[in-house]
Amino acid sequence: MRVRSVAVERTKAKSSDESTGGDLADQLVGAVNQGTKEMGNKGKISKASCLRGAPGSYACSYVRKAPGKTADCAVALIRRTRQAGLVKLTVHAAGKVSLPPSRCGPVTKVLHALGATG
Repeated sequence: MRVRSVAVERTKAKSSDESTGGDLADQLVGAVNQGTKEMGNKGKISKASCLRGAPGSYACSYVRKAPGKTADCAVALIRRTRQAGLVKLTVHAAGKVSLPPSRCGPVTKVLHALGATG
């Protein structure tokens, strides 16, 4: 498994150590879309929805779209930490799920559809 991290400007984060799921969703979309743009990739994510679990841990669903490909629904397990004045988002696991983009979110419904919630 490959672990990826991105840094998010501190000004985009709440002053407390924990973000709400909505805050993290906004940070995730901004960081991923900016990062792909900087790498010359035209792929984007949208419709992100995140749910906080244990402190600093989140489950997120989002729609991803790459040029020339059909949009799909994906989920990610993310760890949020602070490091050197920045918020660091580390994706520990991510992948496509068999839901159409129109049903990709909120994350609680996606996890339920996958059988991950009670």
